Amino acid sequence: MKTVRNATITEWNEEEIIEPISMVETPREICELMVSLISKDSDARILDAGCGKGAFLRVLKEKGFKNIYGIEISKNLAEYCKRITENIVCGDVGIKIKSSAKREHH
Repeated sequence: MKTVRNATITEWNEEEIIEPISMVETPREICELMVSLISKDSDARILDAGCGKGAFLRVLKEKGFKNIYGIEISKNLAEYCKRITENIVCGDVGIKIKSSAKREHH
């Protein structure tokens, strides 16, 4: 186990963490509760801004959501989240994101 500022990392090798990070991971039970409150169908596009280690992305995927996206400022964490979904952007929420998916108009 390695502690990096406010975060305890147990799933990674030390060589995977290059830059210092500061994060708090949302407990799985909270992720499951919040995902259960989503009133959209499983085809809805969902963005997890500041996805960290992908706790919400993981639960969304397990619950059958197909169009999940994440943005994470840490390069290492963004790469880690690509294990869950390839739809990950490394950057901050101030960047413009272009989607290759067709937009639905209702």
